[in-house]
Amino acid sequence: MANSNPAFVVAVVAAFLCSLHPIAVMAASNCELVDSTSDKCRSADFITVADERVTKGDSNKIIRLPALQKEVQWVCGSSLERTAWGKPANELRVNYDSDGTIEWIVYKCANSGGIHGVSFIHLVLAVLVVYLTVVY
Repeated sequence: MANSNPAFVVAVVAAFLCSLHPIAVMAASNCELVDSTSDKCRSADFITVADERVTKGDSNKIIRLPALQKEVQWVCGSSLERTAWGKPANELRVNYDSDGTIEWIVYKCANSGGIHGVSFIHLVLAVLVVYLTVVY
């Protein structure tokens, strides 16, 4: 017999949704530092990297790259730029200071795996929700 107590269902769903929060996912990530480097972009209030906007003053902006790569192109104003590093990586953490300094911290992160990027822990939680709903 399924547990039809709405509070129980809400609590289980809330726990699952909280596990999807970016901070929880980031804390569970397995990343290896590859490199760090810096550039300058004084002429614009934002840069564009991998189709994501990084605004002056942003700190630790996480940009996930589509695949392992050793360089990334980015745009400063109307200028196309390039930043490169030695080993393949798939994540950048970017600091864009108010003076135009860009700090690139380059990581290789383990693939989250799962189905369409759903991690193992999310699958386990989903099975647990179904089990508890059916059993109780």
